[in-house]
Amino acid sequence: MVVRAVIFDWGGTLTPWHTIDHAALWRDVCAPHFAPVMTALGVDDPAACVFVGDRPYDDIHEARTAGMRAVLIPNSDVPPFEEAVPDAVIARLSELPDLLDRW
Repeated sequence: MVVRAVIFDWGGTLTPWHTIDHAALWRDVCAPHFAPVMTALGVDDPAACVFVGDRPYDDIHEARTAGMRAVLIPNSDVPPFEEAVPDAVIARLSELPDLLDRW
């Protein structure tokens, strides 16, 4: 499936993702939290999205649970979460376009 949206959680970057109540993310199933962002981007299928983040649980695990592909940019300040298995790991954001071209 062609990637139609890339959703970022990049500390301090203002994106539709940051309008989501992160406390609710912990207590509810994650998929409904992605819906407002996907709607704003005109995408209705999570499989057509790639979520890029640096937090194994908050970003990678939740995106994968919602049915999205997930790309991890490791951050040494964030603890690992062994159950979080990203679809890809990149060292810098500049690597993302080549990765998406391969998908």
